[in-house]
Amino acid sequence: MVAYKQDNNLSTEKIAERINLTNSETQDILFYHIDYFTLDRLITYAGHLFSTSEVKVIIEPKKDNNPHARTV
Repeated sequence: MVAYKQDNNLSTEKIAERINLTNSETQDILFYHIDYFTLDRLITYAGHLFSTSEVKVIIEPKKDNNPHARTV
């Protein structure tokens, strides 16, 4: 959504209007606080901006940077 905002030179208010959220909630998404939202809500908001053929969800396993941290 950040890239869409930048590519289309839109204000936060205009994005909020398009995805039917408050400015505050939209800023949470644009500042990467996506943990405040459920995945289905984020997909719904993205669907308001993009056609369904453009929404792509990639789930990757969490990388463990310190594999020995949990060794007992």
